[in-house]
Amino acid sequence: MPTLLIVGAKDAVISVESIVRSTAFLLEFELKMVEDAGHFPHQEKPRDVNNALLDFLRGEFSIPF
Repeated sequence: MPTLLIVGAKDAVISVESIVRSTAFLLEFELKMVEDAGHFPHQEKPRDVNNALLDFLRGEFSIPF
């Protein structure tokens, strides 16, 4: 199942190592780092998150894995 991981680039709670470990269970995924957002990118940058979701649902992967 294609999966979209969205994280804030300035997230002090979720480590990069944690994100990498999460991808071990995924065959097809895209990682979206939201610039200038912390742990709540959907609240801090809702337009960026919504655009990422729409692109993902349309099948417009920026980084195919």
